[in-house]
Amino acid sequence: TWIDELNAGEPVPGIEKVSTMTLTKKDLFLNDGLHLNRKGLVFGAAMIISRLKDLHLLLNDKNATNKVEEILASLAKSERMLRITVLNDKGKLAKNGQIRFDLPTFTELRAAGFTMGEMMKLRSLDKYQDPVKIENNNPFKVSAIPPAASRLTIKVRAENGNGELSSWQPVSLDFKKDKSIKLLLEQPRILAIKVIDAKTKEPIQGVLVFSHSAALDLGLNPDKLPSTFLPQGKTDKNGMVNLPGIGPDAQVVAVQTADTKRQTVTIPETKTGMTTIEFPRK
Repeated sequence: TWIDELNAGEPVPGIEKVSTMTLTKKDLFLNDGLHLNRKGLVFGAAMIISRLKDLHLLLNDKNATNKVEEILASLAKSERMLRITVLNDKGKLAKNGQIRFDLPTFTELRAAGFTMGEMMKLRSLDKYQDPVKIENNNPFKVSAIPPAASRLTIKVRAENGNGELSSWQPVSLDFKKDKSIKLLLEQPRILAIKVIDAKTKEPIQGVLVFSHSAALDLGLNPDKLPSTFLPQGKTDKNGMVNLPGIGPDAQVVAVQTADTKRQTVTIPETKTGMTTIEFPRK
């Protein structure tokens, strides 16, 4: 087969029928050397089409696109690009940091009516499940967005090592041409929380307060005890605690006692000043 011949570094018979490019294994495989990349999949499809024509199992339509270059160009016409520019708090291009994507889950896609075929076409977005670094890559380009993604709305946020964050920005992928958005990094907030007894209104000491939203942002299960790197703290004798490193978005803050009794409260976007939470002790 042509894969075996590529692996062996031998000439691939019939390659001149499907491409004018000089193709090597490196051109067609991912970095793992096992799985075909986008060009490799197109090349494989073109080789199959060519072979079927040789066997007279497929009509030799002069107008059919079966060259690698033609197929790639045809795909590019129907795909779009999202350009994301990250700005620092002075409005200049950020020199470092990363972009985080919030993509729909498999369950959410099924609930939205996506077919299995459509979800397979969305696999090209899977690489954005992990944050993307922006060093020397700002603006960042999300390229080759498939047509099947036109019904999607995703969310994106920028952050850097200094604790600066942008708001989560929803982005509908139904645009017909390339689209550009800007993310503005902001200094983090400090949330001042006071926890009092819902009945007596007395301050409660020693309860754990943490950012429920931060757990979700990091892909953690907020129904479990928070990890130590989440913004968190225990209330003092005055029922007070400060949560540092909070972004500009609305925050869901959880209050939890030692017996795992929990209550969550939403603190509005960009709110400053103290928030009092009434906690039912019994």
